[in-house]
Amino acid sequence: ALDRRERLHIMKEQLQRRRFEESKERCAVNNKSRRYYWQLLERQIKAAFEAATNGQPLLAQASLEDFLVGFKCMRPRKNGEICDELESRLQAALWRHLDPNKDGHTDLLTMTV
Repeated sequence: ALDRRERLHIMKEQLQRRRFEESKERCAVNNKSRRYYWQLLERQIKAAFEAATNGQPLLAQASLEDFLVGFKCMRPRKNGEICDELESRLQAALWRHLDPNKDGHTDLLTMTV
């Protein structure tokens, strides 16, 4: 009776392990797909960066909103619309992350990473 219980317990563990690995395989992203989507994201960042900087190598803090609009993280403001407090705080926090040395500008590599 003990041997039978032990075998059933082992079979149950094996079944759980097999189910876990099968679900993991279904959710796994192919490396080729991951690389493809990362390249798409890099292209979008580069296009938004170049549009916001007019082709210059550095993005000024004043152009951050243009970058975010170009990257489609933010909607463009309507005529005379004022940025609300939450948006301002989020932009300020993002800028502190992008420009930790407080130079007033950041480059494409920093934006991508």
